[in-house]
Amino acid sequence: MAIHSEDHFLFGMFWQGQYFIDTALSFGLQSAPFTFTSIADLLQWILENTSYYNTPFLEYYLDDSITLGPLSTNACHHDVSSCIHTFADWGIPLHPCNSVILFLLGS
Repeated sequence: MAIHSEDHFLFGMFWQGQYFIDTALSFGLQSAPFTFTSIADLLQWILENTSYYNTPFLEYYLDDSITLGPLSTNACHHDVSSCIHTFADWGIPLHPCNSVILFLLGS
């Protein structure tokens, strides 16, 4: 999760004559997991509970998400597409190699 440039001074340190500034939350930072989870909870709630996004089966664990849908429908594709487009619109970066992995269980 990116840190706003106005807050960079809060995440910097001076070591061996050089300044180092974190521009994204590090999971070594004590409050980072709580902050990340709070933001993820909010995003999930918005995506699930507003009719505009309509992604009722979205779940996440840490930094991974899953969506569920009935067989022979486009529910999962819709949910994944909605998330990708919404995150892009909101400026939330997704790693391109880990954005979409779909598994079909059952027949």
